[in-house]
Amino acid sequence: MDQGDDDDGRAANADYAIRVAARIGAFTCVEWDGFAGTTRGDKENGYNPLVSFAFLSALEDSGCAVRRTGWQGHHLRLETAQGRLLGAVPCYLKSHSQGEYVFDHGWSDA
Repeated sequence: MDQGDDDDGRAANADYAIRVAARIGAFTCVEWDGFAGTTRGDKENGYNPLVSFAFLSALEDSGCAVRRTGWQGHHLRLETAQGRLLGAVPCYLKSHSQGEYVFDHGWSDA
């Protein structure tokens, strides 16, 4: 598998591409909530509201999870070479030490 980056931000081989989306808005609600655990009706996998489109978009739209507050979206999209979405992972790049269980600013400043 070729793991090199393409010019448009994709790590790809001939069959699949992984793209990074800076906002959950790069997905539609239907796309995102089509995956396991994101809707209340998912009896097989259970419902996790913390990965639902409504919750993640509320965090970003309200300004709680944005670059300015230290939470930059880096959501992963797995697509076919033709652009069909196969999977997604919610990810945030955290650029501060706030919200840690143990605050050790001495280590983080070293």
